[in-house]
Amino acid sequence: AAGRLCTAYNRLPWMVMYDFDFNVIRKIAVMGEVDTATATLDQHYPGLIHPSFYNGHLMVIYVPADGKNCSLLVFDKEGVPEASYMVDDAIWYLIDESGDRLLTVHYDNEKDFIYLRSNPIPAVLTAD
Repeated sequence: AAGRLCTAYNRLPWMVMYDFDFNVIRKIAVMGEVDTATATLDQHYPGLIHPSFYNGHLMVIYVPADGKNCSLLVFDKEGVPEASYMVDDAIWYLIDESGDRLLTVHYDNEKDFIYLRSNPIPAVLTAD
């Protein structure tokens, strides 16, 4: 069976999944292209951040333009959507060593403070 590779830029509006022969498996987009010639620092766009692969599933955080009410999106190896979980304003995520908890990383702008939230691992990630 062919392997899978996924790559994305930090908070850009698209992601592409390739097999190991660099054939496109699926393109996932949350909006059209951003025009870098006219984009300014104060413009905010929705995007996908921090793709990772765990237990046969691709995970990525969808960040709306306002940065609130983010979702952890879960896809199968072919890029087919399987589930979506609210992760508030998470800027990162990881699964603990036991595989029992989904830890989301958050940043409090006012207090300049980074903190973790511990969540039960989504059921779709534990299925064989």
